[in-house]
Amino acid sequence: MNQKKVLLKRTILFLFLLFSDKTFSAGINIDGNFSVSYFKDSSNQLKIDDVFSNPHFTYSETKNLDFGITESTTWISVDLKKTEENLVLCIENAHLDHIEIYLFSGNKFIQKQISGDLVPFKNRYSDNPFFNFLIEKGTDKIFIKVKTNGVSSIPIRLYSNKEYFNNYQSYQRFHWIYFGLVLLTILSNILFLIWLKESIYFYYILCVLSIGIINAVDFEYTFQFLWPNNPAFNKYNIAYYGSYIFIIFFTDKLLSVKKNLPKIYPVFLFFYLIIIATVVFALLDKYNLALKISLYISPLVPIICLFSGILIYIKKRTGVVKFFIIGWTAYFICMFIYVITVMGLLPFSVLSSNLIPLGSSIEIIFLNLAILSKINTLKQEK
Repeated sequence: MNQKKVLLKRTILFLFLLFSDKTFSAGINIDGNFSVSYFKDSSNQLKIDDVFSNPHFTYSETKNLDFGITESTTWISVDLKKTEENLVLCIENAHLDHIEIYLFSGNKFIQKQISGDLVPFKNRYSDNPFFNFLIEKGTDKIFIKVKTNGVSSIPIRLYSNKEYFNNYQSYQRFHWIYFGLVLLTILSNILFLIWLKESIYFYYILCVLSIGIINAVDFEYTFQFLWPNNPAFNKYNIAYYGSYIFIIFFTDKLLSVKKNLPKIYPVFLFFYLIIIATVVFALLDKYNLALKISLYISPLVPIICLFSGILIYIKKRTGVVKFFIIGWTAYFICMFIYVITVMGLLPFSVLSSNLIPLGSSIEIIFLNLAILSKINTLKQEK
C-alpha cells in the first residue's frame, strides 16, 4: 500500500510539473498573418517554375493540412505580409520523406532549402525533430514541396526566432520529463525483478520500453541522436511499431487473458501474428504495405487491451483490473483530444501536441499500480 501511495504522489508531482510550466503554450506565433493554399501534382513532374503562377491552388481554411497516404507530390503556397525580421517555418510532422521550400520576395526568387527524414539531420535550421527552415526577412511568398511515402500530414507554423526557440525549449522540457519517467520506471522494475523474481516485472519492462521507443520514433529522437548522418535508416522506422507486441503481451500476462477470456484469446494470437508480419514487411522494404497495416492495427491495440480489461472487471472487480482500466482510459482521453486538435477543432499548443506521451505517462504509472496489486494477489494465493 505504501508503494501505491508513493506512485500516486509521483503522478501528482508529474502533472504539477507539466501544468505549472507557464511556457506550455504555443506562444504568440503569426498564424493569423499568413494564408495557405495547396495543389496536388499527380504527375510528380512539376518544377517550381511550373507551379509559380498555377491558378489551380485551393485555399485551405486550416493550416493543419492532412492528405492521408498519397502518391502525389503536394505543393503548398504560403502568402504572408513582407517580413521585417527573420522567421522560422516549422512543419510539425517528423516523418515526411522529402521537403523543398522556395522563398520569394515579390516575384524575385531568394532561396531554396531542402529537408526531410531522408536528408541528413544537419540540414535543419535548428536541432529540432520537427522540420524547420529559416525564412529571411523580406519574404512574402513561400512554396513548399512535399513528397513522402507515409502519411501526408503537414501542420504549418510560423514563428519569430525568439518565439520559436522558447517554444522548442518547452517541448524539450516536457520530453526530458517524459523520457526520464520511462527510464526511471524501467530501472526501478529491473530492481523489483531481481529482488522479487516475478516474471510480470519482466513483461512490464518490455511494455514500458516499447512505449518509450514508439514515442521516440514518433518525435524522431532516434534520428536526431542515433543516426543523424544515416537518414536511410528512417526507411525502416515502421519496424519499430512492432514494439506494440510487448504491450499486448504484457496485457495478456497481467490479466491472464487465456484463462479469464478464452474466447477473446484468439484475437490476441491474431495481433501477435499481424504485428510480426508488419515488422517483416518493413525490413523487406515493403514500406507502404507495412505502413497501411500499422495504421489499421495501431489504433486497435489499445482498444482490445481496454476492452479485455473491462470484460474481466465485470467478472472480477480486482484492483489489478481497476488500475489497468484507469491507465488505458487516461490514454484514450488524451488521444481523443489530440485527434480533434489535429482536426483543427482545438488550438495547437505544446501541451496539446504532446497529449499522446502525456497519456502514456499516466498509463505507465497506473499499470505500475496494477502490477503492485497483481503481486499482492499472487502473495495471497501463495
